[in-house]
Amino acid sequence: MGNDGGTINKTHGLKLDPAKDNSQSTAGQDLREFRETSLWKCCRLTNKRLRLPVVSDSRGHLLNKESVLEWLLTPKREDFNEEQIEQFAHIKKLNDVVNLHGLQELDDGLLCEFSGEILGNTSVRFAYLNTCGDVVPKTSLTLLTEMQCPKCNIAFQKQDIITLNPSAQELEALERRIKRLDELGVHHNGKPKSTKRKKTNENHAEGKLKKVKKPCKT
Repeated sequence: MGNDGGTINKTHGLKLDPAKDNSQSTAGQDLREFRETSLWKCCRLTNKRLRLPVVSDSRGHLLNKESVLEWLLTPKREDFNEEQIEQFAHIKKLNDVVNLHGLQELDDGLLCEFSGEILGNTSVRFAYLNTCGDVVPKTSLTLLTEMQCPKCNIAFQKQDIITLNPSAQELEALERRIKRLDELGVHHNGKPKSTKRKKTNENHAEGKLKKVKKPCKT
């Protein structure tokens, strides 16, 4: 060894661990990105491509209005799976969705006319007002000094701001709003829930009570 022409292998801390396979993490990231992108391009109810007219429910889902009509016209939900039925059970009338305005349909997706950006192709967060349905960047609503829609000037309150495809924290705020509306007897679009059935039941009960009661004999 030494000077005899031989060689000595020296590792000097050489890492012999095999290289980590990043294919799985990369695939997982690609899948997440695909899902996030599809939220802005596909109807959450049917997974069909979003086509105008587009509506949104109280949880900020983007939906084809045609899909919602099909849902409402199928009361037994025979054309929908269990996951769809569970996720969209809250949509019982058209009053439970809001027609979205200020959108253009392009090959790449839906364009916000106010900002000129395609939904899902930017880091900008989008929201709409349930009072008018105008879709605008969320910051253009939260940073206003006057509570008026920057597109149509209609007055609104903070609770009227509905974030599209909300984060978990934003969804919690929307869920609290839903509970408040239920307590007030108001639909997502701001219209009062019908009390016709309740009044009919009360009148029916009152009529029965009158039949039971007999005039006292003197």
